[in-house]
Amino acid sequence: MRVINVLQRSPAWERWRSEGVTASEAPVVLGRSPYKTPWRLWAERTGRTRAEDLSRNPHVQRGIAREDEARQAFERRHDTLLLPVCGEADAEPVLRASFDGINDDGEPVELKAPGEKTYAEVAEQAWASRPFQLYLPQLQHQIYVAGAARGWLVFYGGPGRILELPVARDEPFLAETLVPACLAFWEAVRTRREPPLDRARDLFVPGGEGLDRWSVLSGEYRAIDAELTRAKASAAALKEARERLEQALLGLMGGFLTGEAAGVRVTRYLQQGAIDYKAALAKLLPGGGILGPGGLPGEGLGAGQGHRAGRAHRHRAVRGASRGGGLAARGERVVLLLKSFGPPAPGRVVRPRASGRVSSGGPLTPNGSHRP
Repeated sequence: MRVINVLQRSPAWERWRSEGVTASEAPVVLGRSPYKTPWRLWAERTGRTRAEDLSRNPHVQRGIAREDEARQAFERRHDTLLLPVCGEADAEPVLRASFDGINDDGEPVELKAPGEKTYAEVAEQAWASRPFQLYLPQLQHQIYVAGAARGWLVFYGGPGRILELPVARDEPFLAETLVPACLAFWEAVRTRREPPLDRARDLFVPGGEGLDRWSVLSGEYRAIDAELTRAKASAAALKEARERLEQALLGLMGGFLTGEAAGVRVTRYLQQGAIDYKAALAKLLPGGGILGPGGLPGEGLGAGQGHRAGRAHRHRAVRGASRGGGLAARGERVVLLLKSFGPPAPGRVVRPRASGRVSSGGPLTPNGSHRP
């Protein structure tokens, strides 16, 4: 192995990685990664698409934060030192690896700091677990670059919790599968030859005349989307202004249930809705909301004999009154403005109606029916 003097996660390291196929990309190249396809990796490498920024990914952040802790835990257990170096394979320099650590025997040690669910799965199933199978090509790639006979896949779950899975070099897999696939992928990158797409997972990127047409449609879409955003903002402002006017109209009505003038009718009506009558009456009517014979709360009646009442006032305005002062044949209902609660008149039980009505067929009486 040729050791490369470059600091991991530095700009120089990023450039060095971009000039070959790295160990972490091996599962992707083989089509075994659930996170990225070979085409997507090729498109990122050739500039067709942007690489995803994983710096804020919590799993990536956890792995970076715990890497030194995990490295030290392995060193203590094996009385060795792990060197986090970068290297290129002697036979194929385009095959590269950034090692979490190389032990005293020249064996690569790949450190993972998974979440609790993944850690538990590896603890139960070990070499047969899904996480181990996912990272196995990465470790075999590292074994190839390092020229080692064995490597270690280590899952660290915190102090005192470490799972170590030694892995022997798989020469048939390296010679017949991994190395040829990585070299073919790099040749596709170098020659910009597009690999097959996975229609279920890959990103469609148009080309040729399709790209021209896509660009035209995209420009039109962005313009309409911007106009729609402005219209929504304008509509929200108009809605707020309308609500202020409705409140002002209601304020002019005093205790009246309906009002009408200058083309606008406002109806205040009773409607049973999603009201917690028990809570409302407990607050409004001492004694649990029971009305006695004299209309006084709780007098002379046991539970279940009295009446509970709740009043929900809802206010709606209907625009479109005719020039003669009446309502036009087709009025427009305005949204619900507010709900309020109030105690019934002394000696009277008020039950909410099933609904209130706003009609365009003529003036309404206070109880919601049409005047003849």
